[in-house]
Amino acid sequence: MKKKLLCALTIIGSIALVGCNNLPDELNSLLSQSGSSEDVSLVTSDSEENTSASDSEVNSSASEDDNSSDDETSSDSVNNPVSSDSEDNDSEDNPNVSSEGTTTSSDDPITPSEDTSSTPSTSDTPSDPTLDENGGTLGLEYELNDADGGETAICIGGSPVVGDIIIASTYQGKPVTIIDQDAFSSNSTIKTIKFPSSLKKISGYAFAECKNLTEVNVPEGVEEIGEYAFNQSWIYGDEVDYDKKISKLAKITIPNSVSLIGQEAFSFIPALKTIEFGTHSKLKNIPESAFSSSNAIEKITIPEGVISIGYHAFYHCEGLVELELPNSLETIGCEIICPGFPSTCPFKKIVYHGTANEWKVISKDSTWYSSLPAFTIECVDDNSVLDPTGNPIVVE
Repeated sequence: MKKKLLCALTIIGSIALVGCNNLPDELNSLLSQSGSSEDVSLVTSDSEENTSASDSEVNSSASEDDNSSDDETSSDSVNNPVSSDSEDNDSEDNPNVSSEGTTTSSDDPITPSEDTSSTPSTSDTPSDPTLDENGGTLGLEYELNDADGGETAICIGGSPVVGDIIIASTYQGKPVTIIDQDAFSSNSTIKTIKFPSSLKKISGYAFAECKNLTEVNVPEGVEEIGEYAFNQSWIYGDEVDYDKKISKLAKITIPNSVSLIGQEAFSFIPALKTIEFGTHSKLKNIPESAFSSSNAIEKITIPEGVISIGYHAFYHCEGLVELELPNSLETIGCEIICPGFPSTCPFKKIVYHGTANEWKVISKDSTWYSSLPAFTIECVDDNSVLDPTGNPIVVE
């Protein structure tokens, strides 16, 4: 009986495929049999014939659908050269392609039109071997600033450092704000320095005795230049005469942001000829011996806002011809101009941006112009001319 039921289910399935309407008759015929193996065989044979007929109808229907599909595919192939068979093959061969033909990979696909053969990856792009990961010259050393809990960093020098150097703007993610004391002192191979915009302070002796420096451009943002920062007093350590020493630092630019300069910061630089201050400088004081014994300087213009000039500020500047002083000036110290060789001193005049009366009220040391030959003081605001003692000079 179980075999008969199995055959009956087989027949029902075949009939369902072809949509036959004689299901009740076939089923009743099967159930009415006595159960002999011959009857079962007969029913099975009939079932196979019906199944064969049904398969034939299904194949015929499928053939018609295929022909219709081929026509549609032929039409679509004009606009889409990739066939459904190709998509099926791609789906089977490539596990990243879904049944709808879309890429399932998390990576962005490279379209066929993109040519990546000539585009190097970031990792293949060579970096400058002379620079560190922060863009500073390789070999420079830094440390976090304990004074502010490590919120800023300090450049402490480094060796070997040769030629043109770049000081990084950051270290361990913190801004480099200070160049440490003695960081590069006595380095005779440095030629130029590129300072970071984050810099706030150049400490004392930082570049002292760097005799091959050619130019120093202190960046806007620096507030303090320490004592002896660029001093080149090494010249007195040799037997060669001062004026014959090799010194290449010819120009120094001091920005508006600098409010403090330490004593002798730019002294004993025999090649120094040009000193440029910002036109809106925050500087208040020219310190003791700031530019002393720098013989190539011919003219210095002290910016408006400076209120005092210290002792020996331009002492032994043997080439100085003209000194321009601001109306803001209140105090002049001892021997700010004092040539070592008065008989050959070329100094000619002071240009003062004020009136004669304003000049007279400035507090001056009694020896402020010691050993100077005759020179004049030209008061710009009232076009008056004075002698060193403040007495008027009649100009014919």
